[in-house]
Amino acid sequence: MMDNPLVFPIRDLNEHPGPWGLTMRDYFAGQALASLIAAATENLLVGNPGETNGQTIARMAFDMADAMLRARSASVEE
Repeated sequence: MMDNPLVFPIRDLNEHPGPWGLTMRDYFAGQALASLIAAATENLLVGNPGETNGQTIARMAFDMADAMLRARSASVEE
């Protein structure tokens, strides 16, 4: 299983109880999003049959995030 810690977590849990903050997967997906949107506007993305452009971009962003988490886990294990 990939490590998916919180990034930018709120540390004061007395004032803000709960697991607040983005997960690393969410953060990586957000970072990939801009380039995927740019590629979509240039018609460089090919989606799955029946997917809208938005669904393709969202799926690809999380696919990239998962790949980054796997690469991160592999480099930590070395």
